[in-house]
Formats: sequence, C-alpha cells, structure tokens
Amino acid sequence: ASVVYWHCARPLLRQGCFAHLLPSMQTMADAVGKLDDSDVDWKVRFSLTLARAYDGAGQGDQAAKLLEQTAVTAAKLSEDVQIEVMRQLVHADRAKGGVAGDKLATTDRMKLHARVQKVRSGAVPTEKVLDELNALLTELAPEGVRTPGADMRLIGEIGRLSLANDHDAPAELAIAVISKDKDAGMSATVLSECLRAELSVRALGAESQLYTKKMVETRVEALGKLEKALTTAARASDPELVHEVCGLVWTLALPVLQPNLRRQVKRVLQSCAKTLEDMSSPLHELRAQLHLELTRGDVADDLYAAAVVQLNKGLHLDYAPGEPVVGYRRPLDRHLKPLEKKLGLKMSLYAAPERGEDKAMLLIEQAREAKEPSLRSTLLERAADMLSKTGPPQDRPSEECATPELNEPLDPVF
Repeated sequence: ASVVYWHCARPLLRQGCFAHLLPSMQTMADAVGKLDDSDVDWKVRFSLTLARAYDGAGQGDQAAKLLEQTAVTAAKLSEDVQIEVMRQLVHADRAKGGVAGDKLATTDRMKLHARVQKVRSGAVPTEKVLDELNALLTELAPEGVRTPGADMRLIGEIGRLSLANDHDAPAELAIAVISKDKDAGMSATVLSECLRAELSVRALGAESQLYTKKMVETRVEALGKLEKALTTAARASDPELVHEVCGLVWTLALPVLQPNLRRQVKRVLQSCAKTLEDMSSPLHELRAQLHLELTRGDVADDLYAAAVVQLNKGLHLDYAPGEPVVGYRRPLDRHLKPLEKKLGLKMSLYAAPERGEDKAMLLIEQAREAKEPSLRSTLLERAADMLSKTGPPQDRPSEECATPELNEPLDPVF
C-alpha cells in the first residue's frame, strides 16, 4: 500500500503542493514506521520525504523533530544515508543556524557536509560565506591537492556555492583540485564542467548580456560542454546533479533564445527536456519552459507535428505559479495557449488526407511556406513521387456516394 501511495503522491512532491500531502502522508508514515527492521531503508526514505513535505509547507520545527527521530533509525544504515538525514535536518533548522544538525555530525566527513549545507541553506551570514568556503577547501585540499579520502563531489559543490554567492576564486580552486585527480568520479567531473561553463560566461563581464559575436560564441560553446556533462550526469543516476546541469543550461541559454539564434541551442534544450522527462523530474516549471522554447523552435523550422508534441507536453505539466495570474491559470499559459491555437489551425489545414492527390497537394502547400531551400526541394520531390504513382482520375461508383438526407439535393458523382 505504501508503494502505491508513493507512486500516486510523487507528482505532488514539489514546491507549492506539499501542504496537500501532509494529512495522508503522515498517516501512511505512521503505518510504515511499524514495519520490522528488514524495511529500515524504506522507513527512513519515507520519513525523509515527509520531513521535506513539512518543511515545504512552512512547518520547519515539525520537520526537524521528525528528522531527529529518523536519525536514530538511520544509524543502522550507511554513512551516506546518515549524511542525507543530517543535511536535511540542517536545512530544516536553518532559521536557528542549523545547529540541530551538528549533534548528528559524529565524523569529520559529516561535519564538513554540515558546514557546506549551512552555507547552502543560508544559515551562514553573507559576509562570512567567502571565509567559510575558503576554510572548507583548505581542509579538503590543502595546497590545491585533496587529502586522502576527501569527498571530491563535495569540493565541486563548494565551487558551485561560491559562484552562487558571486565568488570566483573558490570555484577556480575547486576546478584545479578536481582536474588534478584522475579518480575524481563522474559527479565531481560534471560539477567541474558546470563551473568551467559558468566561469567562461562570467569572464565576459558586462559583455555577457550584450548581443555580440563573442557573447554568442562563448555561450554556445559553454552549452555544448554542458550537453556532454548532462549525459554523464544521467549515467551517474544522480537526480540532483541532473537538476544542477539543466538549471545552468537554462540560465546560460536565456540570452540566446532569439529568433535568429534559437537554433544554435535547440539540441541542448532537447536533451534537458528529454532527461528531465525520463526521470519524472518535479521541476515542472523548468520543464514547461523548455517545452515552450522547443515548440517555438519547431514552429520556426516548419516542424508542426513535432511542435504539437512539445506543446502538449508543456500544457500537461502542472506547476504552482510563483506570481499572481490574470487571464490564464498559469503564467506560461499566456504563451502556450496562443501557440496551441496557431498550431491547431495549421494542423487542421494540413490534416493528413487519404487520397494520394490530396497528400501531394498538402506537400506542395507546405513547400510554399517552407523557408529553407533544401526543405522545399525535399517536399516537392515527395509530391512529384506521389503524383507519379497516382492513376488517371475515375468517376466514383454511385453506391460509394453518401445518401442525401431530407431534401438535400443530390450532388454530381465525380
């Protein structure tokens, strides 16, 4: 029953929807908690999700209380699971400085993770963030070389946090440390590529927002590297890492999403949308935005059938609006709905007919609207091939004609 509930509730495990799950999830968690020790992993996983729901619904104290109880059960599992519980507790207790998580940090590795999570959750004052990040890197990699057993993924995370707080130096040091280690692992390598891509754009300074040739080339090159990093992240089976890459792709691609430039970033956007869809990502708003831009790109390329597929995926995604909505239920509907009407008209005009002559005529009309000479040539060749296979016109037998109703005059038989 708990597994079935999990599959039903999973689409609502996202920002803006947690409050709707609390009553039923608490009841289910109480039942799961009565299972024996053979299901301890499932008990911990369910409690972590319930705590996240409490925190997302603004009940941080309740989440912290639940996580403290979960930590006792998680002590029977691996250190990675204990770190996950501890980090979530630090986040739930962020209003109080995350001190509740310090009690669970019993090893040096857990203490480092607790400190990183405090920075990530905003429990560290802004003016002290840079000093804390530098201190963490010094402990993990003194003199630019990691200490034995140091968590390379954590070094990459510190680099990402440094850029999120507008500090380039720690990010550059993290890249250097990861690049020197041949056994850094896939996750650390992906984070390093994210750092390189973002730093390359940040190096442009004010030019990063100006439409110059250098800006476009730099962003397109960075997005190409991120596309390869996304493939690696998917192979690593790390959802958080996939979200990190896709979020950065969207951020770097935004200035390039212009009618004359969109085609250069279409492939990486397709990769992000497909990867997020395959893992049923809860980032519905990001996915809807990706499908919207892919729809626009397909319309510009006269790929109406593909555009309809992308449009429907965007419309079917439910996401909580982050701003007041006027006129449409969701903010992106003001873009998606007009596209739906436009494509509906085009697809109704170009519905696939049954007769060969009509199919050829459809291809000819599509060729008239096509902008690319190669596409026009291909469509016309297909139309000519269909017409060559069509026999001479013949009258239809009267028995194949529809019977008129009431006083409707009988049409001539052609």
